[in-house]
Amino acid sequence: MNRTVVLHFSTYSPYLLARLKACQELNTLNVIGLEATERNHASQTFFDTSADARAAVRLRTACPGQAYLEVPTRTLWAALHRGLDELNPAAVAVPAWSTRSTLAILSWCLKRGRPAITMSDSMYSDKPRVFWVEAVKRRVVRCFASAVVGSAAQREYLSCLGMRLDQTVLGYNVIDNSYFSAGAAAARQDADAVRNALKLPQDYFLASGRFIPVKNLFGLLSEYALYLQSPADKKAKLAIIGDGPLRHALTERIQELNLAGHVFLLGKKTYAELPALYALARAFVLASTKETWGLVVNEAMASGLPVIVSDRCGCAPHLVSPGVNGFIFSPSKRGDLAARLADLSKDSAAVARMGQQSQAIIASWSPELFATALEEAFRLALSEPRFRGGWADRLLLSALSRRKEGEPE
Repeated sequence: MNRTVVLHFSTYSPYLLARLKACQELNTLNVIGLEATERNHASQTFFDTSADARAAVRLRTACPGQAYLEVPTRTLWAALHRGLDELNPAAVAVPAWSTRSTLAILSWCLKRGRPAITMSDSMYSDKPRVFWVEAVKRRVVRCFASAVVGSAAQREYLSCLGMRLDQTVLGYNVIDNSYFSAGAAAARQDADAVRNALKLPQDYFLASGRFIPVKNLFGLLSEYALYLQSPADKKAKLAIIGDGPLRHALTERIQELNLAGHVFLLGKKTYAELPALYALARAFVLASTKETWGLVVNEAMASGLPVIVSDRCGCAPHLVSPGVNGFIFSPSKRGDLAARLADLSKDSAAVARMGQQSQAIIASWSPELFATALEEAFRLALSEPRFRGGWADRLLLSALSRRKEGEPE
């Protein structure tokens, strides 16, 4: 029996390499990675992932030496189809349902009569939904035989698009926990030297994200200013990783709120630097007003931090146990986040216990969870009647692939 599964992503980031490695180590399926290109755009250094990490897995690149966003669609489709013909998988797993590479592979699956598995982290609440767009989406989703999803809300959205709940498996949103836990432990053993090298304050809350509106960084600054006015002992600074179009406006807002000397904009950081930045923080904050999941919370928890997470983030009900490993707050309720920051400024021993609980909770959200979820999705896919579609379905996939890449689901 053919048990080869192609696990496709347009490019393989460190998260995705960890998932692929776990699938290959589980060894119940013959999982082979297939990426379109090594990077998204020409100026990108591929996620600063070492060559050793890529060499440790069975991974094929359809368009080597090229940048994904710059490869013509016809070229991309032809290269992916050639790769799939050579690998001859029994099933293929692809992210979501709208990228050019996903549509190309789905077209191949229809043509060859092979089941396709979608890996989805979209939720109904992500954006206003338009009837005709959802109708087109339902037409595409019916081409999939099963799904791996990140949360209950993502499972429910797929159900709205016509996929039965018993065709979906939970386990998509995982990271390389051991990388962050080991890196954080090493940084704590030489905390002073690491702090000096990275120019970090002695005690700080950490936030991370692109400087765009949905990350709610202005709201975070306002709540942090309220926290500084609270009677909490041992006030901590605020350090923010990231960059983006709102950087100048955020700098101005820091001045307006008299937060200079309290807030540190750290800029972009490499994957190699992240564990140390988490390790020396008091807690991690994700203040977004919209977030399908929030893998940075996984990173922080694996690094042994308490987490304070907005209730608009998909990960909140799954990863945060209020009062145990952190808190959930409402970004629309003034003073709620400030109070949670103050709660983590009272008892350093309690903060340490919460960090330990974070690591215990996130241990079950590991790459191995994804590997077993993919195995189950493969079993479900093979049990479904084959959907071959027709010329209209393949024409639809071809037409959709000409949409601007990167539009939301």
